[in-house]
Amino acid sequence: MEQSEVHSDDPVRFSKPRLAAMLGISVRTVERWMSKGIIPFFKVGGVVMFDPQRVLASLERFEVRAKNRF
Repeated sequence: MEQSEVHSDDPVRFSKPRLAAMLGISVRTVERWMSKGIIPFFKVGGVVMFDPQRVLASLERFEVRAKNRF
């Protein structure tokens, strides 16, 4: 498939280095999170790819909300 055939509604997939850069973490941390089941990923033919929206959604469960002290 040529680049011109990719539609804007096609899902975006990130590699480990690209996801690490987006999150501001190391590739090793991405690999650790994968092995612990913290972030979802796809593996097709030995290639690991991530849907950034699904990764961000999965990380939301670790959000710590500030307590209102007023």
